[in-house]
Amino acid sequence: MKAAFLYEWRRAVTLRSTWWIAGSALVTSLFFTWVAFKIETGVSNVSEGPLALAKHTSFAIVVNSMQGPYQIVTTIIAAFAAMAWGHEYRYGLTRVTFSSFPRRGEVFLAKTSVILIVTTLIWLVMTSSSVGLLKLIDSKQQISFNFFEKLTGSDVWASGDSGRLLNYSSLAFEMLLRTLAYVLILVLLVAAISAITRSLPLALVLSSIWPLFVEKLLLALSQALGKGRLGWLNDVAPFDNAERFVLWRAGFDLPSGSSAPGGIEHLITPWRAGYVFAAWALLLTAIAYLLVERRDA
Repeated sequence: MKAAFLYEWRRAVTLRSTWWIAGSALVTSLFFTWVAFKIETGVSNVSEGPLALAKHTSFAIVVNSMQGPYQIVTTIIAAFAAMAWGHEYRYGLTRVTFSSFPRRGEVFLAKTSVILIVTTLIWLVMTSSSVGLLKLIDSKQQISFNFFEKLTGSDVWASGDSGRLLNYSSLAFEMLLRTLAYVLILVLLVAAISAITRSLPLALVLSSIWPLFVEKLLLALSQALGKGRLGWLNDVAPFDNAERFVLWRAGFDLPSGSSAPGGIEHLITPWRAGYVFAAWALLLTAIAYLLVERRDA
């Protein structure tokens, strides 16, 4: 196992593509951090009146805003996970790897571990660099850098003439950790798709097209066919739940045909949404493992 891990690690850190991906993610991350800073503090130059409420913005909100789902930063990082398997299958290098390490389970575990470790390192560099950039450009001290700052949010669920308000809270560092968890789950899912399809481009296309078009279309159709989204579809949709999880939102659904609230049905909290997204990643990873073990190299 140690030899397989060192093999995968050395290959990951010696390929120029890894460094290009890491560098591109870092530069893009810094750019979007700067853009998010300008947006979040755009009205904070007013020291009195209602706009004074926006004077201080948590650094976690600014940094987290450019690492959410469907953003270019996470897509760049996911390319590394797709290449881990797709590159080998594309050039037939799996034969060399499996000849050197006949126990394919060890190779699968080693590759998965390296993917998660490299992704974590890239995220740490991106996040720390983004925080450093904020401190550098925050000349008016409009950003709060308190890692234990309590952030609150709310979602309104309404039906007919009545509604309910759901309040929830999180600490600043918890928001960042949730972003890291999202990125790790995403690369695990993309790597699994790459191993299942044996295709690097297909893994990237599926992980981009599905959340942006296919899943949104299915949810929109289910909403159009009834008075609310189909509860089961909203419950299990992977990237819809991923968006809730990383963007710190709760989801609500009424059963199709229901017009009166009578309670909150299909309440999907951010953490529950994260469990659904993780379940999809683990399921696809299990399928990928079985295929790597049983089919030809």
